Amino acid sequence: MQQYQFETVQQVREMLKFKDMKGCSLCEGGLHYYLNMMNPHYENNRHSLFTTENEQAVLLHDGTYAVVPQIHGGLTNVQELRNIANVAERYNISNIRLTSDQRIQLIGVKKEYLSLISEEIDRGLQQLYERTVKNVSVYIGKGTCICQYEPALALSNELDKQLEYVKTPCDIKISIASCFHITEDVTTSDIGLRRIDRGWEIYAGGSSTEARSGELFYVAETNEEAIEISCSLIQYYRETGNYLEAVGSWIERVGIVHVREVLFEADNREYLMKQLSSERSRAITYLL
Repeated sequence: MQQYQFETVQQVREMLKFKDMKGCSLCEGGLHYYLNMMNPHYENNRHSLFTTENEQAVLLHDGTYAVVPQIHGGLTNVQELRNIANVAERYNISNIRLTSDQRIQLIGVKKEYLSLISEEIDRGLQQLYERTVKNVSVYIGKGTCICQYEPALALSNELDKQLEYVKTPCDIKISIASCFHITEDVTTSDIGLRRIDRGWEIYAGGSSTEARSGELFYVAETNEEAIEISCSLIQYYRETGNYLEAVGSWIERVGIVHVREVLFEADNREYLMKQLSSERSRAITYLL
């Protein structure tokens, strides 16, 4: 695909002589992802595959939709909650639930109201593309733990903003623990960050479904450094990972030493951060 600089899925199918020129749901997603990564202008040519409606809403069995207001890091305030409640009341949305990843979901939205709701929700609607960063979840101490939680909330809020609308080869779960008392939820996430006395431990390659702990990848001294390392890691994964290859499988294939060698170079991180920022800006422009 890179060698011939393909610009459409149809060109790929014809060159590779697909038996079924219509393709299937699996290869369709993969081909679109690779073309999007190789061609910075490809997003504008995807109207036949996706619409804003489908990227920001889930179709339900009764013909209505479910949407999720954008709440970065799961952190909100009274004004935003009041705004969501007013929108739900205005459009007769009676089913509202709290999701497992610390978000609010509005269920039973009529199709003709989707664009109006997207405009009226203060932060807009969360993109629900199938392969992306699935929010940044925060875990604070339980029981008698009195460790500070504010740094974790601030970090999750900023990470969520940096990574929203960015597509990835496979779903990514990011967890942040406010202190060293919390272990399991962080080490079994694709990327986990845990607050310690000298900064943030960053784990990579965990999996809750496979009961696999990630490896300690880096120790960042500040929130800014933690964000840079985490975002650079995700961008490098986006550029070198195979479609549907989880972060843990990718690390096993390329080697965690190799990933460290790439990301420990400041110039490499600067390049990866610029690429990620450009991708995010392009995605936001496409959605708007």
